[in-house]
Amino acid sequence: MLMMVRLCGLAIIPYLDDLIESIFAILASYHGYPRLVESLFEVLNAVVEEGAKVSPRAIEPAARTIPSPRRPYKTITIIDVVAKLQLLKKRTYHTSPSTGSPEPDPEISCIREPDETTQPSTSEDPPPPSKALTLVYTITQQTTHHLSTPSPALRRLLLTLIASSLPSLSPQSTTQADNDATFLPLVATLWPHITRQIFSPTPSTSQTTTPLADLPTLLTALQTLTIISQHGGSFLLSRFSDLLPKLQNLYGQLQQAMLHEEKTLGRSRASRSLKFKTWDQMVGLLVTMVVYVGITREMEDAVFEMLGGEALLRGREGVRDALEGLNPDAVWLLEEEEGNSKKEEGWAEKWEKRKPVVDGWEFKDVGFQEV
Repeated sequence: MLMMVRLCGLAIIPYLDDLIESIFAILASYHGYPRLVESLFEVLNAVVEEGAKVSPRAIEPAARTIPSPRRPYKTITIIDVVAKLQLLKKRTYHTSPSTGSPEPDPEISCIREPDETTQPSTSEDPPPPSKALTLVYTITQQTTHHLSTPSPALRRLLLTLIASSLPSLSPQSTTQADNDATFLPLVATLWPHITRQIFSPTPSTSQTTTPLADLPTLLTALQTLTIISQHGGSFLLSRFSDLLPKLQNLYGQLQQAMLHEEKTLGRSRASRSLKFKTWDQMVGLLVTMVVYVGITREMEDAVFEMLGGEALLRGREGVRDALEGLNPDAVWLLEEEEGNSKKEEGWAEKWEKRKPVVDGWEFKDVGFQEV
């Protein structure tokens, strides 16, 4: 079956609905046979990969627009207040030169009550999802029930399957109605199963394990959650808010393990290790949360505590832009404080280059001390 799907590609996917139904029936009856279950999910993974190659709603490609990433909230400054007051001042009533009576601002007068006689414009219904997309959705939904398997290799395969299916199911390639009706409920269903793979990697056993006990599964789960966050957007804001304390604890463990690896192997060799890749993926998840999901003011301190340290100083891609979108002054303060405290460890040259250069002026080091 795997060879058939690979050779035929997308053309055969719409005709596999009965076969996929039979596969899940076999999985329900023979889930105790690891090799059989893994082979069947390899077939399902191939179906998902082939079905996700072509957008199912590409009837009018020019009409589809990909939304820009959700930016975090902007801190209100005095400049924003002045600009708002000037805008309100422009919208006051003007005096008519002919009658001397006030007349409304054109920008406000154009806002009128809707005319009861005006009929709403009728638009064509969006095209229904293709058969291939329906099968991908069904496979993704049914896969979540098998994530409790004790086999780490099978859990990684299932997480990879889910991650492969989400881009084709996301609202970037669907209408808003499809987003509300199918994708967001799917995200709500996936969320507890994926987060359980991060914080409780072996829920079916009685042994207490830590997330770092199975780094390959943790890395795959973080990659899958990053994709879910990118496509789920602000729908996941409250869920991330509840999950933030656990994310802080996990980030601290990963960073400590990564730094220990660097002391043992050296920074060059450690950058290729699994511990470093897992920490880097954790940073990517946090950046995705800030940019695509957004954060509340209560979450800002925790985000700066995690991303404002090693991730910012190492120049990890996306970290500076995400934090500057929250508070650029705090980013500058963090860099100066960290640079001042680490000059004894060989960071002097790096921070010396960041000083402003003006003829006739000498800029001193910024010093910090606890009060």
